Amino acid sequence: MSLFPDMIGETIAIAIVAWVLNIGIAEILAKKHDQEIDADQELVALGSAHVFGSFFSCFPGCNALARSLVQENMGGVTQLAGLFSCTIVLVVMLWLGPLLYALPNSVLAAIILVCLKGMYLQYYDLKLLWSVSKLDWLVWLVTWLAVCLTDVDIGLGIGVTFNLLTLIARTQLAPAAALAQAGRSEVYRDSELYEKLSEPDDVKVFKFTGPLYYTNKLRFKSKLAVLTGVEPKAIKKRIKKQAKRKLKVSEDSSWSDSGRSFSKPCIVIDCSAISDVDLIGAKTLIGVVQDYAAVDVSVVLAVCLEHVFKQLQRLRTSGMTMFSDSIFFPTVHDAVTSSYPQHKEVPLTVMHDQAGAVSEVAAAENGIKGRRKQENEKNTSSNIEKEKGANERGVISTTNKYEDDETHLYM
Repeated sequence: MSLFPDMIGETIAIAIVAWVLNIGIAEILAKKHDQEIDADQELVALGSAHVFGSFFSCFPGCNALARSLVQENMGGVTQLAGLFSCTIVLVVMLWLGPLLYALPNSVLAAIILVCLKGMYLQYYDLKLLWSVSKLDWLVWLVTWLAVCLTDVDIGLGIGVTFNLLTLIARTQLAPAAALAQAGRSEVYRDSELYEKLSEPDDVKVFKFTGPLYYTNKLRFKSKLAVLTGVEPKAIKKRIKKQAKRKLKVSEDSSWSDSGRSFSKPCIVIDCSAISDVDLIGAKTLIGVVQDYAAVDVSVVLAVCLEHVFKQLQRLRTSGMTMFSDSIFFPTVHDAVTSSYPQHKEVPLTVMHDQAGAVSEVAAAENGIKGRRKQENEKNTSSNIEKEKGANERGVISTTNKYEDDETHLYM
């Protein structure tokens, strides 16, 4: 136990290097042979080997980069290849070692370089990485420089640490977009990526892609304000300034200096791409709803993932904040359509026109009913029948009957 403080740092470094090397070589060979790698299974196997080997004073186990590639190039596929390889190494160490003592190191180095030719050719991937992802290119370069300037274990440790920092940077730079409707469908897509999209009237649809943590909550709020054109703090400042000047705030005034003006906007936050939220992220979502409600702007949440929804419910159950279940919608289209009756006003002229049309239709229907009633009350009718025919006795006239009916009609 007295050696434990001096050995803990080195043991952690050895464990990280062994894990990275095993997974790295396994992924390279699996990709070459069209196989799948289970990282959990690899970790369990490596840990089990170290646990049982510790009872027999064995060295920590790790794959050999050069030997693994040499064995693969020679056609080794199954676990028996590893057994034969270990047997040959044991024979060389015990009996053939003195015979190879005079073999120049350059010969051994040439063998290793030929086997590692495929890995050295990965330098050509730098150009592709630069065009695809600057962060991945930077991780590759930092890890390579760290290994070359220090050592393998220290360099890989630096590479892993730098890669974790890039993951934090990715969450800080999570993308956001304003969505628009595709025709009359229920599909909403990024208005900057697709053409012929229509933005819903008086409704802004906002989408944030990535987890919502304490590290990127400020970016979430700033992107929401920029893409929707609604900033609660700016609205409050303008209202206070107008109140000081004793000016009445007009309902038709623009909520945004650069965006389209609308009287009572509604903001729909598409949460389908928010993969996870922590306590601060959940408070940020509910805080946004409350902040915008304070300036008469309705904010609703659509397509919340199950664990995100449960996190928000636990936040309300704990008493940290209060909100209504009416802010949640299963789809973006449901949230957009539900905002129309609350935020879309019908012009007065249209209402008058509709009232006039209704009154005209009602008068016409009453007139028709009145005329029908009068016609039913009349018991007189005029029937004029004329029959003409020729027969042997002559033409029969009905003039007297016609005159009688006509006299009765005008009485």
